[in-house]
Amino acid sequence: MSNSKKLISDIINELVDIDKSISGSLLKTKVLASRIRNIQLAEWANYELIGYPDDDIVPSYRKDIEGLVIGDYFLNSLHYNRQPIITNGLTQNFTFYNFKESITTLEQLISDNAQTLFQFLPAEMVRDIERNWRSCGYEYQSLKVINAIKVIYCASVKDIINQVRNRLLNFMLEIDSQYGSLTELNQLSNQTISQIMNQTIINANGDGNVVTNGNNNDVIADINIEKSNKEQLKDALRMNKVSDNDIFDLVEIIDIDNHDAETKSYGDKTKKWLEKMMIKSVNGGWNIAIGAAGNILATVLQKYIGF
Repeated sequence: MSNSKKLISDIINELVDIDKSISGSLLKTKVLASRIRNIQLAEWANYELIGYPDDDIVPSYRKDIEGLVIGDYFLNSLHYNRQPIITNGLTQNFTFYNFKESITTLEQLISDNAQTLFQFLPAEMVRDIERNWRSCGYEYQSLKVINAIKVIYCASVKDIINQVRNRLLNFMLEIDSQYGSLTELNQLSNQTISQIMNQTIINANGDGNVVTNGNNNDVIADINIEKSNKEQLKDALRMNKVSDNDIFDLVEIIDIDNHDAETKSYGDKTKKWLEKMMIKSVNGGWNIAIGAAGNILATVLQKYIGF
């Protein structure tokens, strides 16, 4: 057996052992890339080992990982501690994260079995949250955001690690298959190896860009509701897994509430219903992707009320 053939076999055996770190397999992949002089494979393995220096080159399975913003704030003289913050209308920087860290760092992040990762947002982003809430109808005098925290679920980090493992394994299996009848691996052209890499690593199907945390994450992206159409309102909420009891509670108050069309402000009762639903999304009482909860409700309410 040639040295390259044995190296591929060793990498495959390590990758199928899910208890082993991927870093060893990536180091061996760097050696293999050097032997076959494939720059693309060497760069990918190196970035996975040391981290990605630039957002522009972060691969799709590490990009735009969706999270949730929570915070401490005062609203209507009440203090809310670590409660969800509506991010509808804000940029993706508030809820999404690109993981540029090395594979070793990602493995360490999930080594203590934590469920979530936290990142405190800077003061200027907290001010943007206050301004955004005011545009949604919360009076400035009644709202004060003390801090805001971006929460990313560790399930997303595990998914990235699994993506790297599976993609590298698929690459090695395909190379091993192509290499079968050849005397030396360098008889495979760089173009062929790059094509295999693009198919199995770079552009593989099944990118894991949406964080899951055990909930059903199917979100109805196109919500069509005519102003004051109760049946469409109910249907849209049901499609997004809002319970019949919560729908009933909203229908009872939404038409008689003191909404302000000029300032696009929800009525007091609707605000309380909205806050209740956001709390349920965090506690698992609403079976939908947590990061999408606020955006779904805001879209549904704005279309029904006619803002």
